[in-house]
Amino acid sequence: MVNVLYAEQVHITFRAALREPKFGVGEESLEVKLVEEAEIPWKDIAFASVDFALRRYFSDRAAGLEGLHFTEIARRPSL
Repeated sequence: MVNVLYAEQVHITFRAALREPKFGVGEESLEVKLVEEAEIPWKDIAFASVDFALRRYFSDRAAGLEGLHFTEIARRPSL
C-alpha cells in the first residue's frame, strides 16, 4: 500500500494471475504488454507507487516470499 500524501490518495496493488492470456488497453492506457523483469522500462514508469509495487514484488519473488509492503510518498516527483 502506498499513501500518496501530496495527492491525498492511497494506492493498493494486488498480485494476481491471468486466468487466460487476454489483456488489452483501457480507458487509462494507450499501450499494454507483458514483459520480463529485465525488460521493464523503469525510467518510463509514470507513478512512484507502481515502481514501489514492482520492486517489492521482484524482491519478494527472488526471496521466495509474499510480503505486505507499506510506504508514503510525501511529495510529487520532479519532471
